Amino acid sequence: MNDRPIQINTVRQRRSMRCVHSGDRQGVGPAAPVDPTQVPPAGSLVSLDREMHRVVAHIGRRLLLAHVATSTIFLVQEGARGDLRLPTRQMWIDLVAAGRAAVVRSDMPAEEPTESSAAKISFQCDMLDAAGVPLGAKAMSIWLHANWGPDIESRWGPHDSVHTLRFWRRERRRQDA
Repeated sequence: MNDRPIQINTVRQRRSMRCVHSGDRQGVGPAAPVDPTQVPPAGSLVSLDREMHRVVAHIGRRLLLAHVATSTIFLVQEGARGDLRLPTRQMWIDLVAAGRAAVVRSDMPAEEPTESSAAKISFQCDMLDAAGVPLGAKAMSIWLHANWGPDIESRWGPHDSVHTLRFWRRERRRQDA
């Protein structure tokens, strides 16, 4: 596994990065338990290879880091093919241990907010899976209409499109297989 960091700098590279990353659906699902003090919360300012980055979001088990000056996304190469992906939380912990990364300023609480869109999608998929709802859009729509009550809506807002949820549930099943 090649964990060499890549920085996307040109517009053309950023466009190709979007294409590569838009197909990367890994990391959505239940987040791996990680000590929140080791992983900087969203909004934190971090030093990574002596360059300043902002932690934009936690996406499942991965971190979205953007360079402060150029807004480029920090990516690493993974796998035998060298696919460009967002770094995992474990990669962040390894970078800190190696002295390549450190939190400069953290204005946010130490815990990751549960209201993030990735957490919301994961929550909805977990509910549908636990209830044994099939992957059909109609079945999911009926179940969500009946079970997405005011208490859940007050915390998470309206449920996502059933087509979005169907996509993520399929991806999770492929990854588990």
